[in-house]
Formats: sequence, C-alpha cells, structure tokens
Amino acid sequence: MDFTKLNLANFPIDPFSMTIGLVCGLLIGMILLFWRSGVLKAQKAALQARIEAERAGLDDHFKALAQATLQSNSENFLNIAQEKLKAAQMDSAHDLEKRTQAIAEMVKPVEK
Repeated sequence: MDFTKLNLANFPIDPFSMTIGLVCGLLIGMILLFWRSGVLKAQKAALQARIEAERAGLDDHFKALAQATLQSNSENFLNIAQEKLKAAQMDSAHDLEKRTQAIAEMVKPVEK
C-alpha cells in the first residue's frame, strides 16, 4: 500500500474521538506505570531486607571466625611461652648447678 497517496480527509475521525483515545491511552499507560512502580518498590524492599539479613549473617560469621582465631592465637602464644619458660628454667637450673659446683670447689681448699 502506498502511504504517500493516503488522504486523511477520507477517514471519518473527529477530534473528540482522537482526544478520548489519547486520554484513554495515557490513563492506561499511567496505570501500568504506577503498577510497575509499586511492583519494583516491593521488590526493592524485599531485596533490601535480604541484604540486611545476609549482612547480619556475615557479621555473626565474621565475629565467630575472629573469636576462633583469637582463641587459637592465644593458645599458641601460651604454648610457645610455656616452652620458652621451661627452656629458661632448665638453663637456669643447669647454670645454678654449675655455680654450686664452682662454689663447692672454691670452698674445698678453705675447709682443709
């Protein structure tokens, strides 16, 4: 069909009908827009609630991991400190024994 030869004067559409059609189209468009807007707002609220719940779960998980790590590090530190203390005590006991023997050797000539 050749639209260049189309004469709109041949169509019996009055301006009132066009206005009514336009208004109805706009109303339907606005109704759909507001409905979709409401749906999107509900989805946004649900997603935000889900994000908050996930964030709270991650916070709890992080706190538990931090607590476990701190406990493990504290236990490791105490074990290393005990080992070092035992080694220092053994060295001190050995040193004390050497000094006691040295003093005993120094006192022997005085006792004779």
